[in-house]
Amino acid sequence: MVIQSKPRSYQPHLPATLVLVTNQFACDRLIRVGRRLADFSSTELRVLTVMDPKQIQQSENALEYLFGVSREHGAVLEVLYSDNPKKEIIAAIKNSKISNVVTGEPENEDSILYQFYQTFLHINFFTVSREGQAQEVHLIRQNA
Repeated sequence: MVIQSKPRSYQPHLPATLVLVTNQFACDRLIRVGRRLADFSSTELRVLTVMDPKQIQQSENALEYLFGVSREHGAVLEVLYSDNPKKEIIAAIKNSKISNVVTGEPENEDSILYQFYQTFLHINFFTVSREGQAQEVHLIRQNA
């Protein structure tokens, strides 16, 4: 199931900056950075959250909050319900013209974010600290 909120200027054929949100109530800092990055790179701003389908009723307030913040920053909000968030995020990136991805910081070395960094080498990834500081992800490529 997909729920979208599209601002009037939404043009799906244009390159986009994608903000990945897991904690809807802590999304402000990510979306603010995404807005600045989208403006700087002349891309559309999209916000994606993938939620557990069993939690639809419990997520109502979180989604209202996320919708409000996304709308305030002129972002297209996409809400997907899936038991496999990694698969949904990969599909969203592959099926769109994504130039930049904004996320929070990986919590540990097993984070799926590291897999995204390695898979999508043509995309610029940025992490945002809890304090709101953005940093571009730079990979050290090892020759095999």
